[in-house]
Amino acid sequence: MSENSVVEAQGANETPSTNEVANTAVKKFKFTVKNVVRMLTLLCIVFVFCPSFLVSCSEQTVEVNVMTAVEGVTMYGEKMVEPQGHMWLCLLLPIVVMVLLFIKKFSEKLTAGIIVAVTAIDLVKWFDFKSKTKEIAESNGCTFETTGWYTLNLIVMFLIVIFMIAVLTKLVSMETDLVAFVKGGEAKQAMNKITDAASKVAGDVSAAVKSEETPEMKPASEVKAFCGNCGTKLEPDAAFCENCGTKV
Repeated sequence: MSENSVVEAQGANETPSTNEVANTAVKKFKFTVKNVVRMLTLLCIVFVFCPSFLVSCSEQTVEVNVMTAVEGVTMYGEKMVEPQGHMWLCLLLPIVVMVLLFIKKFSEKLTAGIIVAVTAIDLVKWFDFKSKTKEIAESNGCTFETTGWYTLNLIVMFLIVIFMIAVLTKLVSMETDLVAFVKGGEAKQAMNKITDAASKVAGDVSAAVKSEETPEMKPASEVKAFCGNCGTKLEPDAAFCENCGTKV
């Protein structure tokens, strides 16, 4: 066998298999806070195109999503809802969050704060979307139903807010590996901190409530009473004034 053949054979043996490449990629990917929030944000973008509500009128059902609202709703050739251009925000806000998670222009704390604010606005927008859709449906004699996509979307947005609040309170950082965090027992410590804080707040509220409680009322026998006619002090349980005879 020639020297070149030997080198080629060795090179072929050193070439990693497809499984090895895949395993390496999995190992390189870590479930950091940043990566998990990126995945959650991607889901928020996908949910924009999923049917969030079902509106049924005269046996005709319309699946309503954000794009439906943007384009407006037409039934039986009649425009029931005019195009709602402002609903583009439900798509643009998650995109803003995604961009923030990829750029390194801001500090972690500032990035987390902006994401909390943006996601909160997104949540308010979705709640308003549901309220307005239900109102329009019922005003037109239609039935309204919320789908699982809407519920999942809200859950995902709440998770994003929770993760970012954890970053703001320094319980975790953007680069914290959540798998190692849970295995290392740090998650339990973080939960203990949250529980202690909640207990303290509950204690403060309880103390405030007690301080505002109505003073203990005295028995009727201890309350001093006077005649409304002559002002004479009355005896407990008296039916008439001993001075002027006025009925009590």
